[in-house]
Amino acid sequence: MTTYQNRNRVASALPCTTAALCLFVTLAAPAAARADTPVRDGMTIELGLGGSFSHVAFDSDQTLNKFGNSMLTFSIGAFINNDFAIMAHMAGAASYPTMGNGDDVLLTNQFLGVVGQYWMTERLYVSGGVGAAMWSVSFSDDVNSGTDFGFALSARAGYSFLNFENHSLRLAVEVIPEFFDSRTVVATALNLEWQYF
Repeated sequence: MTTYQNRNRVASALPCTTAALCLFVTLAAPAAARADTPVRDGMTIELGLGGSFSHVAFDSDQTLNKFGNSMLTFSIGAFINNDFAIMAHMAGAASYPTMGNGDDVLLTNQFLGVVGQYWMTERLYVSGGVGAAMWSVSFSDDVNSGTDFGFALSARAGYSFLNFENHSLRLAVEVIPEFFDSRTVVATALNLEWQYF
């Protein structure tokens, strides 16, 4: 077979190969795009955990500032449309101060309420809501331990660095102001969150 004939065969096969490649790209690209495009509808569940900072302002003008860990964030609800969901939301913070007499203390402040979540883009969301607050003090000897209830707000914003059709993995900041009879608590948490929708 001559070189000329080889060139003709290559030249005649080239349009078919190009057409097949174009067809593959045309079919594969939307499928790849669909795979990481969130479809937010129906029931949704959130879980999150991270670090926290709690600021406590007592009516006696004393304050307490402590780093700790966020309590398990849990939400369950449903999407009204692709951008907006209504959920029951539970969050909070825990810290472990040591008293002047050496006693170890566990302080927890928790939020339980209803929030709305709005996705501004495919990766960025904001959330806010109102609910009940619970403040708990647990001493190592359990003698002076106690619980108090109040009113709380929740404000949250997050960025999803991994998107899938039905999952989101992201970092979120949540601020929870809580109001009690003798103190005001503001908990700020930085959480790693996962959401299924």
